[in-house]
Amino acid sequence: MTYFKFIDSEFINTWLEGSLRIGNAGYYRLLEIATNDEWIGDREECQVIAETGPVSITPENRDPSALRMLEDNGIANVPPGATFIIQDSATIIHSTDCYILSLCTGDIDTLRPIMTDTQRVRFAYNGCVEFIDPEALCRHLYSNGIVNGRPFSEIFDRIELGHVKYYGQDTDPWNAEIRANPFLKSGKYEEQFEYRLVFYPRERGLSADHITINFTEECQFVREGFRNQGASSASLPQDTRGNLELIEILEGALRAIENNEQRSSAGLLRNMHCRETFLEQDRIRNTQFEGAFIMDHLENVIKAYWALRCRGYVSAEMDRLFDPFMGLIGVRYDLSEYISTIAREVEG
Repeated sequence: MTYFKFIDSEFINTWLEGSLRIGNAGYYRLLEIATNDEWIGDREECQVIAETGPVSITPENRDPSALRMLEDNGIANVPPGATFIIQDSATIIHSTDCYILSLCTGDIDTLRPIMTDTQRVRFAYNGCVEFIDPEALCRHLYSNGIVNGRPFSEIFDRIELGHVKYYGQDTDPWNAEIRANPFLKSGKYEEQFEYRLVFYPRERGLSADHITINFTEECQFVREGFRNQGASSASLPQDTRGNLELIEILEGALRAIENNEQRSSAGLLRNMHCRETFLEQDRIRNTQFEGAFIMDHLENVIKAYWALRCRGYVSAEMDRLFDPFMGLIGVRYDLSEYISTIAREVEG
């Protein structure tokens, strides 16, 4: 079987000289949320949400379906004689903490027009490298790979390899076995014929968007497929707005949240999902706008953060806020802290 990595031609030599670039699953979730890209970005990448209503398990009433739901979703294993009660509802978030190297399998003449399609505004590639033996490469990485000057085996616990399976519209989309699995994706990606190397960190909290692994053996595992065939659009368009303008958008969101807190005792998470809006005075433009962090305006706030993030103003807390299933838990504090931090850096 043949394995291909489609890339921008300017990076081909880097791969041939013994470097791999792998991406964080969380980065791909944010990529779709912030840019609406549905080719590389995937807001469901390696993550699933499970919601449950009221649950009452007592020694006298051990509902088998409720017990199975709690166990399947990793909430609790309720032993005999114990009592477990969820009075209202609960949201359970499963995510797989991993990095991914995505390859394509199949016939190059079939894959080339798909992966280099210039009609696609983003991520049309004009180059390709071929991976000779992914399994042998993984064995080599364990013994000789280097990550930021440290042995690969100190950073990553294991690598899993396999073909991605694609599920259709008739599949239950909230099934934890589907979306938390790095080797299962929506059918809208099936044209990519993806084969993955999934890297699992030894410790949680490794959060860099991308990591470069050097494996020292030049061209032993990777060889050139083609380069400079057509124009590349592998990079995302750059946001031309200035940092201060982007910060103003986040500040408007923070004011809207604070006002909304004063108006409602229902809590931020509930208000996030309602259509209620209110007017907030924009002191910069002397105009009024509807609540900047309610659903209708969330996209503008995310795009502002993404633009700042691409310029190096990264915050793990902010990333979690905009993760598709995280809602607005703790958003006011984290947003306030982020604004204060980057404002000092920008003004300095």
